Amino acid sequence: GVGVRLPLPKTESCLAATKQWMGEAFASLAIVPSSGEDSAFPVEMKSGIGDTLMVREKEDSVTNAKGLPKVHRDVLSSAVLQIMAQDKPVMLEDVPEILEMDHRRLVGLQHTFQRLVVLSASCLLLHQLMGKRDAEEAEQVKDAFAKRVNALLLHPDTKLSHLSSELHNLLKQHCEGALELNEESIFNLLNDLLNEDGLAYKSLKKNMQAALLIALVEQPSNPATKANVLKSLKRSGSAVLYNKVAGSAEKVRDVVVIACKIHSRVLSHICVDN
Repeated sequence: GVGVRLPLPKTESCLAATKQWMGEAFASLAIVPSSGEDSAFPVEMKSGIGDTLMVREKEDSVTNAKGLPKVHRDVLSSAVLQIMAQDKPVMLEDVPEILEMDHRRLVGLQHTFQRLVVLSASCLLLHQLMGKRDAEEAEQVKDAFAKRVNALLLHPDTKLSHLSSELHNLLKQHCEGALELNEESIFNLLNDLLNEDGLAYKSLKKNMQAALLIALVEQPSNPATKANVLKSLKRSGSAVLYNKVAGSAEKVRDVVVIACKIHSRVLSHICVDN
């Protein structure tokens, strides 16, 4: 017999909006969407976008080793990513019904995303202020700085002034030409990058979302996956954040795999209906 479907308005609305966003994001990033009978949505790919067109293994376009439909994982992963990237706090009453049990983890993932954006902004500013330096040396400096800033961001009392102070001290050690910039100047530059209404901040968020989306929907074993994640991160001079992005993607997968198992029938209905 056919089971009774409970109304899940928040889930249906969220996944419908997510699939529309995925179509646009996949096309702009030249990602091949899931295909076959379980495809979430039709996407007409634009030719010539991106240097590398990601091609999935055919057998993985439907299910993975755990037997979970890939379309379910892709849609739900993208939904979680959008929740992570939203500017307003993640409130339980706004979370899709099928993710309500994961509310606390979603709050944690949003904090993680915010840290990644701040780290990306810091790396971008450091990249700009270091100027033309040896590429390997510059990456080593950024790596050391990113680790220090990440540690600071784990403390709730950390302020923007602490980050600008760290950046100023690092520049004094490694970049003689940057000594003319005082802490206040660096604070103002970093503050401008992190202005939520500014184009720079929106661009940083978009690049980070793109990097995470690629890490989530493409095969980790495919060398092109890492190359494309790095390509997105390099747009903001933050390739040193690759491991943190990959680690964040794994945390999202942990949430998504469980939700897919529990709500497989619901996801099947919604993916067909929308």
